[in-house]
Amino acid sequence: MSRLRNYQVLSIIWAFVIFITSSTVILPKAFIHSVSSIAPAKISEPGFEVFWGATWWVFVKGYHMLEFAILTFLLAGWFRKSPLWVPAVIAILYAAVDEIHQLWVPHRGGHLSDVLIDSAGVLIACAFLAKSRIKATTVTTDSG
Repeated sequence: MSRLRNYQVLSIIWAFVIFITSSTVILPKAFIHSVSSIAPAKISEPGFEVFWGATWWVFVKGYHMLEFAILTFLLAGWFRKSPLWVPAVIAILYAAVDEIHQLWVPHRGGHLSDVLIDSAGVLIACAFLAKSRIKATTVTTDSG
């Protein structure tokens, strides 16, 4: 399979993973019970509930950024001959569609703030990609 085909397939698979995770809900009580029961160290449910209540947004919103940064990297491989704004716009549009989709998922909701958080992941990925493209251009120019 060609490198381009790999990026195409991986981009579609990753978009599907995002869709599936957006279609599922783990309610806080069930999550807290599950984590405290499988944790390698002894963690009480009330203790973990306090921790999770104070820090959930770091993990959940961090995951939002990470999943859309990964999508952007994959799309950049698919559209590697295009300017970076192309995979960025595709990823951000997918983030918006994903949030709209969540309006119909019980116990979920679509939020503009999540699109903005997803977009931050896209922009972080684009910064890394731009830097690597500049470095690759510099190396090519210096050696040629």
